[in-house]
Amino acid sequence: MTQSTRKRITVSDVLTEHIHKWQRGDIITIEAGTGVGKSHFIKNELYPIAKKERARILFFLNRTRLNEQFQEEIKRDGKSDVITIILYQKYEWSYLKIVWLSKRTIST
Repeated sequence: MTQSTRKRITVSDVLTEHIHKWQRGDIITIEAGTGVGKSHFIKNELYPIAKKERARILFFLNRTRLNEQFQEEIKRDGKSDVITIILYQKYEWSYLKIVWLSKRTIST
């Protein structure tokens, strides 16, 4: 099979069969290249299962424009009840701020 006729493997191809093995509280990290279906997997494969099980999805993104685009899609599709999106830089900054404040409070 030549490279041009080979089927491209997506995140859904790899992870769909594993979803039901995940337990509440598990931290699942999906690291994959651009265009292999991470967002599609979360919106279309993982969302209905999380909704049924009354679970939540925290989706970290790394770029502001991607965050804005995905926020719009989630809102438009009515999936913000389960999926929360945050820039990982914002989360990291909030965490570091809390750590800094707690150390400052303890030492004074």
